[in-house]
Amino acid sequence: MVRCRVPPLREVAHSLWILLGLVAGAATATVLVATAPVAVPALQLGTLGLVLVVARRSARLRAVLDPA
Repeated sequence: MVRCRVPPLREVAHSLWILLGLVAGAATATVLVATAPVAVPALQLGTLGLVLVVARRSARLRAVLDPA
C-alpha cells in the first residue's frame, strides 16, 4: 500500500512563491495592457532587470556565506 503523506509547508513554500509571482505578474500585465499599452515593454524590461539584479546578489551572498 502507498501512504499518502502531506508534505511540510517548507517543501511547498518555494512553489507557492513561484505561483504567487506568476499570478502577480499576470495581473500587473493585464492592468497595464488595459490602461497603458505603451508601458508594457517597460514592465517586461524592468522585470528582467530585477531578476538579473536578484540573481547577481544571490550569487554574491552564496559566495560570501560558503567560501568553499
